[in-house]
Amino acid sequence: MDLVNIMYKYINKKINSDELQDELNKINLDNYKEDEKEEIKKIIEAVNLIIRKVPNEIDEFEKMRIKRIDDLINKFSSMTNEKGEPVDFIKHNKEKLIKDRNKVNDGGERFKQLFNLLCNNSLINKYLKSMDDYELLKFIAQYISVPLPPEIGEDGFNDLVKVGIEHNEKEYLWRLAFNYGHHKYDFSKIEDYYIQERDAYYLSELVCAIEKSLDIDGIINKVNDTKDNDFIKSFYDHCEKISILKDKINLLNI
Repeated sequence: MDLVNIMYKYINKKINSDELQDELNKINLDNYKEDEKEEIKKIIEAVNLIIRKVPNEIDEFEKMRIKRIDDLINKFSSMTNEKGEPVDFIKHNKEKLIKDRNKVNDGGERFKQLFNLLCNNSLINKYLKSMDDYELLKFIAQYISVPLPPEIGEDGFNDLVKVGIEHNEKEYLWRLAFNYGHHKYDFSKIEDYYIQERDAYYLSELVCAIEKSLDIDGIINKVNDTKDNDFIKSFYDHCEKISILKDKINLLNI
């Protein structure tokens, strides 16, 4: 899976072309068949050629990526506990976002050519398609949110939600939702799972991550319908801590 992970990191701006070179050169070819070894060598040669001939630049896509990270950083910066201190979860993820923001990434024609090279390679696509649902869920959950998650469609998304619930992967499901928050998918099975598990922490973080994609009134009704006072109070407290649902929180029956 080395090749797939390297491709995914590059197209989502987690590594630049210099780091791409390094990671490709570190692949242990002993893990591959002879024809695959030759294909990997061809990929490395093609990457090296593009880097030598095509200059790097900051394009509109890269500017949008930086703006998107800035928006998330600003969102996380406004979330504090009752003492005005950053919540540990938010603080940790904000630090990661700042690190991503400060990286020098590829853009322009160099990024375009390397993107096409990696995404259209038959060997990389063979390994990508060989993943089962649980492997794909773990693969996507490597990162909190990326601009180009795999194109899985709503059926594929539902399959990943199902396997995440079967394996009790609360964090993976939260990251899955965050990665596809701008898609018109049905996130209700994830929220229902958190409610069934009485996990106020992840339910509140789900709302924090993709509030605009959720039926907030529906969630509040579901939480109230549990008639579990401890859970309702815990959800209320978590929402207060991270400053969400300010105009809805009083609808909770505490």
